[in-house]
This record gives sequence, C-alpha cells and structure tokens, in this order.
Amino acid sequence: MENNGIIRLFSFVLIFMLIAFWEIVKPRRTLTTSKKLRWFNNLSIIAINPFLLNLLFPVLAVGMARTVQ
Repeated sequence: MENNGIIRLFSFVLIFMLIAFWEIVKPRRTLTTSKKLRWFNNLSIIAINPFLLNLLFPVLAVGMARTVQ
C-alpha cells in the first residue's frame, strides 16, 4: 500500500483527538499534574519511540547473532 503512512497518521490523529476530547468532557478523576505536562510527556514518548526502535533493533539483532555464533 502506498498510502500506508498517511492512513496510519490520520488514524492516530483521529483517535488521539477523540480521546483528548473525551478526557476534557468527562475526566475519570481529578488531576494531580497539569494536563499540558502529561500530554507533552506522552506525545514525546510517542515521538521518540520509533527512533529508538530503529536505532536499537539492528544493534540488538547483531549482538544476538554474535552471541549465538
């Protein structure tokens, strides 16, 4: 599929907006930290995760191959 990235990004943004709206309208509990800080931290983890995966996965695979050899 040539539109795979666009579909995944659109799906993520749509689901994120729905959950964010629901959290604003009907929170499950009172907040102990600011919503801005929590959302910033969570979105940072989402942004950093693919880069770390692309960096660490090849290194771990080569290390395991050397160990098995």
